Amino acid sequence: MQLFMAEKINFDVEIPKLRSYAVELANLTLEILAQSKYEEYDHPMFMTTTFVCKQLSHLKSVITLADSEQYKDAFSIARVMTEGYAILLWANEEPAERPLDWRAYVLVDQFKRSFGQPNYSEHQEYLETMLDRYCRKYLKNEYKTKLQRDIIPDNYLGTWRRDNDNDKNKFINITIEKVFEDVGLKEIHDSLYDPASGWLHWDSFSMAETIERKADGSIAFGDDPQYLGAIAIASAIHALFGSASSLDKHLQLGFSGRLADFLKRMTDGTKINAQHQ
Repeated sequence: MQLFMAEKINFDVEIPKLRSYAVELANLTLEILAQSKYEEYDHPMFMTTTFVCKQLSHLKSVITLADSEQYKDAFSIARVMTEGYAILLWANEEPAERPLDWRAYVLVDQFKRSFGQPNYSEHQEYLETMLDRYCRKYLKNEYKTKLQRDIIPDNYLGTWRRDNDNDKNKFINITIEKVFEDVGLKEIHDSLYDPASGWLHWDSFSMAETIERKADGSIAFGDDPQYLGAIAIASAIHALFGSASSLDKHLQLGFSGRLADFLKRMTDGTKINAQHQ
């Protein structure tokens, strides 16, 4: 997906149109979810379904914030949505492995949170059994020969994402930027994900935009530019659209025609257009 914005846009017209398309997509996504059948060991299905549900929740938040003209915050949530969409695309490039890698790593996270806590002994036997069965591959190379009972949290790598080579036991930290690049969304990373990070992480450039400096030395509360709201809604739509399309394709639910019709109507009907990859 790539977003292209025309130079001259009447955002008072465009934002309500995008909002209408967002609501339509949310309703279509609910129909897709209603037709989905859960299979415990279908790991791509589990991952895609949970991502679609989270995307749907975020889309509702983006709409609510945009309605309140809180465009920077809407933009920030759209950033989260694009990250989720990129991760989902990346995982589904290797559906037999990556969704299970993502799902199994929860055991490592649980171990890191509970290790050394007063109630750890209550879950220790079960957790160590599951870690030994599913998570040896996440151990740093120098700890792979240790017995599970001797493993500590720092012995594990910090991510479930592995490099794309032939050594299936070699795991490295793959940055989110590399994930965006691998799935063809590098432009989205550079134009939305990276700029929004400043607002989320309190950098000085973004914070300076929260105030308006007056000639007399006084300050006023800075405005939220409308274009951020438009980009936020458009980006949120396409993150949910891509995720819902992935679920429909995986489960062969038969919504591809309606999804394609929606995308064409939105692309033709708005000045903030998209190409879906």
